[in-house]
Amino acid sequence: MPPLSYMVTAVVLAVLVAVSFPLTMGFSIVFWYWLFAAAACILAILGQPAEAFAWLERSVATGFACWPFFLNDPALLDLRALPEFQVLISSLQSKYPDHLGLL
Repeated sequence: MPPLSYMVTAVVLAVLVAVSFPLTMGFSIVFWYWLFAAAACILAILGQPAEAFAWLERSVATGFACWPFFLNDPALLDLRALPEFQVLISSLQSKYPDHLGLL
C-alpha cells in the first residue's frame, strides 16, 4: 500500500486534471505537461501502469519529451517493462539525442 501522502497527492492531481483537462484542448500551457507527468508517476506508484502510460503520453504530446527523466525516475519503474514504453523512449531518443543537452 502506498503511503498516505501519495494517496492524497493522487486525489489532488485527479481533481486538478479533471477540472483542467477541458481547458487544455487545442492549446498547450507551460505547466500542463508537468501535471500530466506527475499524474503518470502517481498512477505508476499506485500500480496502474496502463493509465500511467496514457498520462505519460499526454505529457509528451503537450511538450515534455524528457526521456532521461522517464528512464531515471523511480516512480516510473513499473512502466519501463511495458513494450509501448520502450517504443516511446526509442522514438524520443531518435528525435532528441542526449547530446543536445550539451549545446
